[in-house]
Amino acid sequence: MAARLLAAFSIFALMLMLKCGYDDRRRKEGESNVLEKTRDSLLVVKKRELDSLVAAHLSDTLSLRQELVAWQRLKQRIKIQIESLPPDTIPGPPKIVEVPDTATVPTLREVILQADATIQRCTTALGSCENITSNLRSRLTVTEQQRDLWQKRAQPSLITRTATAVKWLGVGYILGRVGK
Repeated sequence: MAARLLAAFSIFALMLMLKCGYDDRRRKEGESNVLEKTRDSLLVVKKRELDSLVAAHLSDTLSLRQELVAWQRLKQRIKIQIESLPPDTIPGPPKIVEVPDTATVPTLREVILQADATIQRCTTALGSCENITSNLRSRLTVTEQQRDLWQKRAQPSLITRTATAVKWLGVGYILGRVGK
């Protein structure tokens, strides 16, 4: 009788230890599920922000490219017009020049300098937009890779699940044998 009582107590203690370990694993899995859901929701929010930033930068990039092309065409037309005039056919200044009172008329040099400055600004802004977009895309790719790796590590393997099943089959068998 004492041997049976000792065996039952030992099995009970073993089951209690296993149950504590099992409960601890389940608690950790629950915490990891909560962390996973939180991380996934944050990832969705960050992805939305990234998509909106990318869309804004792409639209800015497109408008800057269009403006850049327009200024380059204007500069090319002015340059062609100046080069096409022979030096002896350029008329001299008129004897009486009328300057409008309300507005100043920009000279050709000022227009070309303004076009060059605008082209330079557009090129710089275009480069920064492209850099920001590529940085955001690389950060998103790294975050998605980390999320996938974390999800893969959070799931128990086939060996772990099989060992757990075998353990509980053994405990059930022993309890069945002791109870007879």
